Amino acid sequence: MDPQFNSSEYVYFIGSRLNFRDEDFIKNVHSLSENVLFMTDSFSKIVFRLKKPELISNRALLSKLWFYYEYPAILFLQEIIGGSFIGASNGRVFISEYAQYMSDFTVEYRSSQQNVLWINSDTTIVLNKL
Repeated sequence: MDPQFNSSEYVYFIGSRLNFRDEDFIKNVHSLSENVLFMTDSFSKIVFRLKKPELISNRALLSKLWFYYEYPAILFLQEIIGGSFIGASNGRVFISEYAQYMSDFTVEYRSSQQNVLWINSDTTIVLNKL
């Protein structure tokens, strides 16, 4: 995540199909979110812009939030233009389809294979460590 994180102006969390909620769930969302673009009443789908300073100091919160959802994703953007689409989509677009609507982006997500991290991008990605 570091190369995309450091070079991206905007970073979003997208969660779909909430697996479970514990007593820290709401606190973790509030700690990590800078701007919530979409959220269902039951939190089954949520889209928000991540606070970069909080992520730098506490990646454990993001990791915990990742495991709350069956289909989590982190979206890295250079321009806010794509942000209007993210909020308007209301979680109805599959993560793998975001490439059709955005440019200069990278999305890392988990799909039906729980132990696989998928990466979709329109830029070259260099992975230093696996």
